[in-house]
Amino acid sequence: MRYRWLFALVAAGLASQAFPNKRIMGWGSTRGGESSLQFSANYSATRTMISLNFPGATISSTDTIAPTALQNVDIIWLGVTTSFNSAITPLSASEKTALLRFIQEGGTAVLFADNSTFSAGAVAANNSLMNPLGLVITGTLNGTVAHTFVSPGTSPFTGPFGGVVSLNSGFPGWFAFVPPTGEVLSTAGPGGNALFATIPPDGLGEGSGRCWLFADSGQAGTGGVQGANWNTLFANMIEASTARVAGQVTLADCVAMTMPRSLSLKVMQGSTTVATSTVISTAVTDYFSIGIPMGVTGAAELIIDASPHLRRRVPITLAGGGLNTGVIVIENGDVDDSGEVDAADIDAVIADFGDIWPNGDGNSSADADNSGEVDAADIDLVISAFGSVDE
Repeated sequence: MRYRWLFALVAAGLASQAFPNKRIMGWGSTRGGESSLQFSANYSATRTMISLNFPGATISSTDTIAPTALQNVDIIWLGVTTSFNSAITPLSASEKTALLRFIQEGGTAVLFADNSTFSAGAVAANNSLMNPLGLVITGTLNGTVAHTFVSPGTSPFTGPFGGVVSLNSGFPGWFAFVPPTGEVLSTAGPGGNALFATIPPDGLGEGSGRCWLFADSGQAGTGGVQGANWNTLFANMIEASTARVAGQVTLADCVAMTMPRSLSLKVMQGSTTVATSTVISTAVTDYFSIGIPMGVTGAAELIIDASPHLRRRVPITLAGGGLNTGVIVIENGDVDDSGEVDAADIDAVIADFGDIWPNGDGNSSADADNSGEVDAADIDLVISAFGSVDE
């Protein structure tokens, strides 16, 4: 798994640059042990590199992957090893869902699996981290293994923090399958075993963030040391990652969530679309997130649209990193999605009066309050919002 890396222990001699704030979260020391970016001694050089090259960046930790923990995070950094021969507790079903949703909503994931024999819990831990993204990891490559870069002149092997000369891994596993939307970045041996891969933005759905995926945790391994090459790679990866505009949306006048509602999200700068995403809301007040390319700055608008709610435009200022908008309320009552609450919306409710959802056969937006029945309360709701229009 992890023999000694062939690099001197340095903080990576990278030129300091005024890049935007990055919000990075990894395992806490209890769950992650040596894989804890914030606390492990094995990551001390990487923490120094981040503080030098990304002023204002924050590193936090969690022992449970949950939407609330990830709300104010741009990059999640997770590994499977807690020590040389022990593995993390595998991700639970809810943690897998939260991790996948984080990426689908624009978050960046940096994930480190390992070989299948370093611990009795290795296979379960590896699968829990990689399978939700569609990757299959297997096997153990013996000894110190040199990476062969598939495209040496491309990111993240080159970038604003310099070029990566070489990388070695000790006793890694390999990716037996990388999904078609992914890309193998480095391999090992005559068999071309995949050691390092990426899933680019939009690879897990419209608006999804980037994934950086390793078949070894050795760069953080017990007895291992980190060198300039690994930290140059990490710096280029962080710079090429996505930021997130995140917050919460309240669906006004909904008394329940009998039917999930689809939220269309868009960030615009003038007539230019910066990013788009779709969120399926299952709560009256629910989290949302949309990935933004790192480095995009200036005045912008966040546009949220979700029938039967009116379109809301929220002015935001992009600083090149992540942004939390707080709670945004979107007004209800536009049953026919015309952009105005008017007599046609009352007619639409009357036309479907008595329908029961989620098994109705008419316009589900006629159940404006999402109570499960199109009734007088929906007519009252439309009347109370009469004359309101899209922003």
